[in-house]
Amino acid sequence: MILFHFLLFLQITGMTCSSCVHLIESSLERKPGILEASVALATNSGKFQYDTEVTGPRDIMEAIESMGFGASLSSNDSKKSRIDHTKEIKK
Repeated sequence: MILFHFLLFLQITGMTCSSCVHLIESSLERKPGILEASVALATNSGKFQYDTEVTGPRDIMEAIESMGFGASLSSNDSKKSRIDHTKEIKK
């Protein structure tokens, strides 16, 4: 079985301290398909390695938002246009 692992870079809002960072990292690393979660308070960003056969960017973002934080695709994420379908939906 071939596993496809991808990196997802997100902007995360609403974090105020290292406890927020730990909550996001530890909660996501317990979710199926999340291989690694690394969150930086100083840059309000997160990097997530995930198995595409199990989960995806929307699931990761929804998990973060369910904890009370905001999550959006980083502007430097080369996959943003393939994941964000806002323009097509508005049409």
